[in-house]
Formats: sequence, structure tokens, C-alpha cells
Amino acid sequence: MINPKLLRGAVSVIAIMGASPMVFTGIPVLGVVAAQAQEQLVGSVLFEGNRRFSDAQLLAMVDVSASGIYTTQRVASDVESIRQAYDRDGFLGVTVTSRTEPTADGRVRVVFQVNEGERAGIAAVNFTGNNAISSGNLKGAMLTKETGILSWLLRDDTYDEQKLAVDRERLRLYYANRGYPDAQVTSVAEYDAARNAYFINFTVNEGQRYQFGNVGIETSINGLNTDVLRSTVQTGKGAQYSVSNLQETIEDMAYEATTQGYSFADVRARLDRDVATGTFNVTYLVDEGARIYVERINITGNTKTRDFVIRRELAFGEGDPFNRSMVVRGRTSIQDLGFFSAVEVTTAPGSSPDKVVLNINVVETSTGEYGASAGYSTSDGILGEVSLTERNFLGRGQYLRAAIGASQSGRTFDFSFTEPRFMGLKVAAGFDAYHRISDETTFELLRFAVDRRSGAFRRADHQCAQRLGFCRVRAQGYLGCEG
Repeated sequence: MINPKLLRGAVSVIAIMGASPMVFTGIPVLGVVAAQAQEQLVGSVLFEGNRRFSDAQLLAMVDVSASGIYTTQRVASDVESIRQAYDRDGFLGVTVTSRTEPTADGRVRVVFQVNEGERAGIAAVNFTGNNAISSGNLKGAMLTKETGILSWLLRDDTYDEQKLAVDRERLRLYYANRGYPDAQVTSVAEYDAARNAYFINFTVNEGQRYQFGNVGIETSINGLNTDVLRSTVQTGKGAQYSVSNLQETIEDMAYEATTQGYSFADVRARLDRDVATGTFNVTYLVDEGARIYVERINITGNTKTRDFVIRRELAFGEGDPFNRSMVVRGRTSIQDLGFFSAVEVTTAPGSSPDKVVLNINVVETSTGEYGASAGYSTSDGILGEVSLTERNFLGRGQYLRAAIGASQSGRTFDFSFTEPRFMGLKVAAGFDAYHRISDETTFELLRFAVDRRSGAFRRADHQCAQRLGFCRVRAQGYLGCEG
């Protein structure tokens, strides 16, 4: 006698295996009616109607393609993921639907239909409570921009709550660097359906304005020359309060202590607020930090940029003393390269208590640019230029630019190359070359053309420059008449 429980279990296993859709319709099996496999294999995933995001970008958002198994719950979740991606990019009226199509091999084809609608922009950004700083300056400090002529290209007028949170922090720091350490910034966004645009209103509570008062240096390290450290202070008495100046002074002071041979020096700033006079008295405390060494530096996220381009921005290497201020200084240098949209530095315990592992994660951004321009000159007539610029050529941090121009009077060819670390030194070197061909004069039987070529070698340390150029004039004869 067959056990009904075992039979039901076998049917479940067969349905789950689902290499092809197995359907049991209308065939009773010992009282068990009709079971249809709920999971099917996905043959392919297609997208229709998408213009803002490419098929590859949408494919990375859906789970049904990665798992290869079709379920209605999984597809419904993928539909919502696509909708949220459009919503974050300002397409509030987007609709996303899905359908399935059978394939010849018994699998299913999942098709996502996207109706993007119109992208919502930023109609206006308004400020209230900003008495000390103008609204124009505050707008310049933000990532979010009002809709303008180039918004279709720059895509900087998209409402995004996460980006807005970053903007609030940027505005707070903008005030903190201009004498207002207690500034508070809040925002409210209102959507106007008639204009399909947002109105963003910021409210600023500036607080009291402060200046730096007395500045002192205290150290517990014997032999440390505090007079030399004083030259790094950027928070002089009477200067407006600035968070960035405080941080830069700490970094520079730690670096100077390192050059004096105290690699483990730890610098902190003690602030004493005087509300009555509106000042902050600052005392820089320089003490001996823990003797910890950098065991290893891990770099991740740099799919294009070479490791050495990032490592050379650090003033230390593996095996050197670990200094917190030097790490912050290195992170800033990496960020200033302009190759990354984000740089995150974290630490992890090393193989022993006196060792630390430094993890640097970067998010690369586009470094290539292409442009086209056109204009009119009374001397040259209609003119235009097409250029290509790469700020991180081959991931080596090199600068490359090539341009071709043309006008009614001739043609131009430009080429520029810069190596930011010439021979491993902190000296940028490069060269510029151009080729100019212009028609100067036209006669009935003879046309004269001027062919100019030039090259220049550069050293970007602003101390010396070597230039080399030559000019050649040649005559070209043509039989016949020129009109």
C-alpha cells in the first residue's frame, strides 16, 4: 500500500525541481487534485519603453534575471525596484508593468514595459532666515539645482531626498566655515502637479557669529619644537570661526610633528566658548599617540584607476607608523584627484595589537569629456571645434586632450598631454602641440597657404618652462583659376 504522505511529498519535489513547467491538470492522484508548478525557468529578460536607463542598467536592478526563477512575487518586487529608480531620478509619473511570453524550450520570457512620462524638475529653491549669507551663495553650495537651460544634460535638477539630506549638511558646513558653528538647516519640498516640478524651501537658523580668540599649543612630547608648529596655525586671533581651518591646522600640525621625527604624534583641538565676546579660544594638544603601524593597505572599487595612483597620494605606506591625521590628509588628497565621487577610509585590526589594516574604498566617476562648439567670427566666418578630454588616461591619472577645429579660413589640430607625477616626483610635466593650416591669399593662378606647427614642453611647478616652436611657410601652386 502506498503511503499518501510520501506520494504528496514526491509530487512536491517534482514540482519544485521545475527544469521545465510541469502541469498536472484534472488528473486526480489518490485524492490529490491538480498541482501546477509555481516556479519556471527564465529564458530572457527584456525591457520596452525605457529611455532614461539602458537595458543593462535595468537588468542590474531586477532579481528575476539573477536568480533565473520566475515567480509572480519576484517580478512584482522587480517592478517596484524599477519604479523607485525612476522616482529617484524625478520621473514621478512612471508606470511599470510586466508580462511573460513562452519560449520554444519551455521557459518564459519576462518583459518589463516602462512608460516613463515626464521628468519632474526643480522650479525654485527658496531660503528664509539667511540674514548673513545670500541665497545665491547658498544655492552655489548645493548639489540640487533649479531647472535651467542645461538641466536636460546635467540632470542636476532632480528631486532626491537623499541628495537633499546631503545638501542640508553642506549648507550647515558652509555656515560653520563662515563663523556660524550652531547653524541649523531644515527643508520642505512641495510638488506642483500642474507644473510637474518641485518647490524646495529651506529654513535657516543661523545662530550667533563667532571668531577665534586666543590660540595656544600644549605638548607632552619632549624635544618637539612648538615654534615651528605655530607656523601651521590657520586659526589666528580675530579670524572668523571655521571648521575647515581647524581641521587643516590639526592635519598640518601632525604632519609637521612627523617631519620632526615624532611619527606617532596625535593632535587634538580643545575649544573654549565665550558667548559674551563671541569667541572660541583654541588650544592645540600635541601628545604621543599609540605606537601602531600600518600592516596593509587594501584598495577596492577602482576598476579603472591603477592602485599606484591612489597610493601615491598617501604620505605613508605599509610598515609606516599609523597617524590618524595623516590618514585624513591622505583621504582628502585622493578625493581632490577628481576621479572619485566618494572615498571611504576604514581601519581593521591587524595580525597583532600594534598593527592596523587600512581599507580604502572608492567610487569612480566619469573622467572623460567630449564637446562640440560652433560660432561665428568676422575674420574667419563660421567656425567649429570638436574635442575629447580624458583626465584619467588609461587609469594612470594622466591628462589628455585632442581637438579638431575648422573655419572658412583653415583647419586646426590641438593635442595636450600632462603627466602629474613626472619621474615619480611631485612635479607635473607635459607638452602641447598644435597644427594650423590657413589660406592667406588667393590669386588667379597661385594660392598661398600658411602651415604653422608648434610644440611646447611644460613643467607645472611654476618655477621654470622650456618652450620650443617652429613656423614654416610654404607656397602651393595650382593650375587653373580659383574663384
